[in-house]
Amino acid sequence: MNDKESAAAPTSQENPAPARDETATVTLNWPIKRGDTEITSLTLRQPLGGDLRKLNSAQIVNGDTDEIFKLLPRISNPPIIASDLDAMPGMDVMEIVGTVIGFFLTPAQKLLLQEMQGNA
Repeated sequence: MNDKESAAAPTSQENPAPARDETATVTLNWPIKRGDTEITSLTLRQPLGGDLRKLNSAQIVNGDTDEIFKLLPRISNPPIIASDLDAMPGMDVMEIVGTVIGFFLTPAQKLLLQEMQGNA
Protein backbone atom coordinates (compact mmCIF):
# COMPACT_ATOMS: atom_id res chain seq x y z
CA MET A 1 0.00 0.00 0.00
CA ASN A 2 1.40 3.42 -0.90
CA ASP A 3 1.23 6.61 1.21
CA LYS A 4 -1.86 7.90 -0.59
CA GLU A 5 -3.79 4.68 0.06
CA SER A 6 -2.83 4.50 3.73
CA ALA A 7 -3.71 8.16 4.29
CA ALA A 8 -7.14 7.76 2.71
CA ALA A 9 -8.14 4.55 4.46
CA PRO A 10 -10.27 5.30 7.54
CA THR A 11 -9.43 3.51 10.74
CA SER A 12 -12.03 1.66 12.78
CA GLN A 13 -11.81 4.42 15.41
CA GLU A 14 -12.66 7.10 12.85
CA ASN A 15 -15.52 5.15 11.30
CA PRO A 16 -16.71 2.38 13.64
CA ALA A 17 -19.08 -0.24 12.30
CA PRO A 18 -22.72 0.34 13.23
CA ALA A 19 -24.12 -1.89 15.95
CA ARG A 20 -26.32 -4.57 14.41
CA ASP A 21 -28.62 -4.53 17.42
CA GLU A 22 -28.78 -0.76 17.89
CA THR A 23 -31.89 0.38 19.73
CA ALA A 24 -33.31 3.71 20.81
CA THR A 25 -36.02 4.48 23.35
CA VAL A 26 -38.55 7.21 22.62
CA THR A 27 -40.41 8.57 25.64
CA LEU A 28 -43.89 9.60 24.62
CA ASN A 29 -45.29 12.95 25.72
CA TRP A 30 -48.78 11.50 25.49
CA PRO A 31 -48.90 7.82 26.53
CA ILE A 32 -50.73 5.31 24.36
CA LYS A 33 -53.66 3.66 26.12
CA ARG A 34 -54.62 0.08 25.31
CA GLY A 35 -57.32 -1.06 27.66
CA ASP A 36 -55.86 -0.87 31.17
CA THR A 37 -52.30 -0.61 29.85
CA GLU A 38 -50.53 2.69 29.38
CA ILE A 39 -47.50 2.74 27.07
CA THR A 40 -45.17 5.59 28.01
CA SER A 41 -42.20 4.71 25.80
CA LEU A 42 -41.30 2.72 22.72
CA THR A 43 -38.07 0.89 22.05
CA LEU A 44 -37.14 1.00 18.38
CA ARG A 45 -34.46 -1.23 16.91
CA GLN A 46 -32.37 -0.67 13.86
CA PRO A 47 -34.23 -2.02 10.81
CA LEU A 48 -32.73 -5.06 9.14
CA GLY A 49 -33.05 -5.94 5.47
CA GLY A 50 -36.12 -8.08 6.00
CA ASP A 51 -37.88 -5.23 7.81
CA LEU A 52 -37.49 -3.08 4.70
CA ARG A 53 -39.13 -5.52 2.27
CA LYS A 54 -41.84 -3.93 0.16
CA LEU A 55 -40.98 -0.51 1.59
CA ASN A 56 -39.38 2.44 -0.15
CA SER A 57 -36.17 3.14 1.78
CA ALA A 58 -35.71 6.52 0.12
CA GLN A 59 -39.12 7.62 1.38
CA ILE A 60 -38.24 6.41 4.88
CA VAL A 61 -34.98 8.39 4.88
CA ASN A 62 -36.88 11.45 3.63
CA GLY A 63 -39.27 11.20 6.59
CA ASP A 64 -42.39 10.03 4.75
CA THR A 65 -44.71 9.20 7.64
CA ASP A 66 -46.84 6.76 5.62
CA GLU A 67 -43.77 4.65 4.83
CA ILE A 68 -42.38 4.94 8.37
CA PHE A 69 -45.78 3.95 9.80
CA LYS A 70 -45.56 0.73 7.73
CA LEU A 71 -42.10 0.04 9.18
CA LEU A 72 -42.84 0.77 12.85
CA PRO A 73 -44.80 -2.40 13.76
CA ARG A 74 -41.78 -4.37 12.52
CA ILE A 75 -39.20 -2.58 14.70
CA SER A 76 -41.05 -1.31 17.77
CA ASN A 77 -41.47 -2.84 21.19
CA PRO A 78 -44.20 -2.94 22.18
CA PRO A 79 -45.44 -3.20 18.60
CA ILE A 80 -47.18 0.01 17.62
CA ILE A 81 -50.20 -0.22 15.33
CA ALA A 82 -51.81 2.18 12.87
CA SER A 83 -54.57 3.30 15.23
CA ASP A 84 -51.93 4.20 17.85
CA LEU A 85 -50.07 6.32 15.32
CA ASP A 86 -53.21 7.97 13.98
CA ALA A 87 -54.14 9.18 17.48
CA MET A 88 -50.60 10.25 18.43
CA PRO A 89 -49.74 13.95 18.75
CA GLY A 90 -47.41 15.39 16.14
CA MET A 91 -44.54 15.97 18.58
CA ASP A 92 -44.42 12.25 19.42
CA VAL A 93 -44.74 11.26 15.76
CA MET A 94 -41.86 13.53 14.79
CA GLU A 95 -39.68 12.21 17.62
CA ILE A 96 -40.25 8.69 16.33
CA VAL A 97 -39.67 9.73 12.70
CA GLY A 98 -36.37 11.40 13.64
CA THR A 99 -35.26 8.33 15.55
CA VAL A 100 -36.03 6.04 12.61
CA ILE A 101 -34.18 8.31 10.18
CA GLY A 102 -31.20 8.26 12.57
CA PHE A 103 -30.88 4.50 12.10
CA PHE A 104 -30.02 5.15 8.44
CA LEU A 105 -27.14 7.54 9.14
CA THR A 106 -23.64 6.21 8.64
CA PRO A 107 -21.25 6.26 11.61
CA ALA A 108 -19.38 9.14 9.94
CA GLN A 109 -22.61 11.14 9.59
CA LYS A 110 -23.48 10.50 13.25
CA LEU A 111 -20.02 11.65 14.31
CA LEU A 112 -20.35 14.80 12.23
CA LEU A 113 -23.73 15.57 13.84
CA GLN A 114 -22.22 15.09 17.30
CA GLU A 115 -19.36 17.44 16.43
CA MET A 116 -21.80 20.03 15.09
CA GLN A 117 -23.75 19.80 18.35
CA GLY A 118 -20.57 20.02 20.40
CA ASN A 119 -21.01 16.52 21.89
CA ALA A 120 -17.96 14.83 20.41
